[in-house]
Amino acid sequence: MTQLDQDCFISFELAENGFPVSAIPAYIVISDDGKTTITFHQNERNPHFRELEKFNLYGQTVKNEKFTFTGCYFQPMPNKFSSNALAVESYKITGQKLYLGDWIEDKDLQNIDKAYVRFSYLEYWIDTFDFNWDDDYNSFEVKNIKKKIESFDIDENCTLSTGSQYRQKIIDNKKLIFDTENFLHLTFKSKIEVKKVKRYIFILKNFFNIIIPNEKIFYEEIHFYTKNKSLELIEKQFHYTAQKSDSISMHSFLYNYHPNDIQTVLQKWFLLESKYGVLFDTLHTILEANNYGYIESEFIALVQWLEGFCRIKYPTNKAEVESFKLRVDSIVEELKNEEDKKFIKNITENKHETPFKKQLKSLFKDNSIKDLLEINSGDFDRLIQKIGNYRNQITHPNESQEYDLQKMIYLNRFIKNFIFIVFRNELELNEPSLAYDDIKRNLVFSYQMMKNNNAKEIEEKEAEKVINSLDSFLQKSPES
Repeated sequence: MTQLDQDCFISFELAENGFPVSAIPAYIVISDDGKTTITFHQNERNPHFRELEKFNLYGQTVKNEKFTFTGCYFQPMPNKFSSNALAVESYKITGQKLYLGDWIEDKDLQNIDKAYVRFSYLEYWIDTFDFNWDDDYNSFEVKNIKKKIESFDIDENCTLSTGSQYRQKIIDNKKLIFDTENFLHLTFKSKIEVKKVKRYIFILKNFFNIIIPNEKIFYEEIHFYTKNKSLELIEKQFHYTAQKSDSISMHSFLYNYHPNDIQTVLQKWFLLESKYGVLFDTLHTILEANNYGYIESEFIALVQWLEGFCRIKYPTNKAEVESFKLRVDSIVEELKNEEDKKFIKNITENKHETPFKKQLKSLFKDNSIKDLLEINSGDFDRLIQKIGNYRNQITHPNESQEYDLQKMIYLNRFIKNFIFIVFRNELELNEPSLAYDDIKRNLVFSYQMMKNNNAKEIEEKEAEKVINSLDSFLQKSPES
């Protein structure tokens, strides 16, 4: 993401020739998380722009970089001072989206034909360069790009491919450093509006949220192309952190890129998004840790997501719905009091849905949770009961609450790890990975901690399993 801290000139409108009407001196600041603010001073005798409620802004930095700032509004600044006997006021502007690279109008954002996006950790997923060392490991040769996504269609209008660029620099005449940047390229056969482009990019971001468990995924760069204009999009990213993990490797991924199946995997991912819709919009939020101030809030968010997923994956059988309605109608017909009839109709109106616990049991069975946890049928049923009962106790509170907050913490961790397993199976990612081993181990650990409080003994056993699993994986690895 581009950061700026520069002097600039701004204008509140474009002339017919596409150039800004005026040039007001200002100062632009873009922070690491993408938040943009512009400040400037203006004679209070010229306050016409203050009447604008929401507007676009056009500017150029002192380094001659054009920009368009959309969805802008004024934020009050109390500063007022006098200069040459004139009263001068300070203004601060914030907005929704900053487009670096050119001055554009709203209509330009309806005709996007290409977009490039770079996510955090993308370079680790696409292992870009193949280094060929000499026998003494004193020198090396950089070969061609090692991995590259060949162009393929995501859907009838969008084609996906990759692009890479790298730079090298020498520090102190002896230290050679390579700087690699990988991009996913989206090309549209029919031009589309920027809002739809952002949707494609958001779906891809969610994909990386799933295949890189427990890491925060951000947009490093987004570029749009419209009418031969190249624009970099900058907007505020919530929950942003500039501190990236320094322990990312190929073993951190649930799925490592492979040219033989990448098209199938991503096409399945986009089909899942079209099937589950709004559930994808909240996926990144529920999977990130510490997004909720209370344990109960996190639990409800996770369980509601599971419930929505189950409702779509296991829809109530139409025959069952019709049978239920006929049974209700037969009961209502036997009643003489009209108020009683209305009462029965009202309380049974939406009761034909398959119970959540029954659907959750199906989801657990389809993802082999009983086998993963190595538990018997009784414990399996009790796990489902606990999730359902905790949900009911929070959503329908009464004076005697029976849920245990400490156990709910581990139940939240259990559900998060389970969601990763669900998507791994939905995408049919069958290759072994250390990341998947970690998820299974965390799933079992969370369940055991939830079931009993013998924490020290469980942690010691888990530590031993981690060491044994790593040794086993490395012995099987072709690199070892």
